[in-house]
Amino acid sequence: MDNREEIREEVQPWDPIESKLVKYSIGLGIVSLIVLGILINVFLLSQH
Repeated sequence: MDNREEIREEVQPWDPIESKLVKYSIGLGIVSLIVLGILINVFLLSQH
């Protein structure tokens, strides 16, 4: 039980720059999936 209390005390607050990094990373990931999906549909799945 003492170990859990020590871990909780070591937790640092969330910085605003970390929030921006998380938001931009998720946004970039979603945009990348959309772009790759479009490219796959155009070049690999299209009927020539």
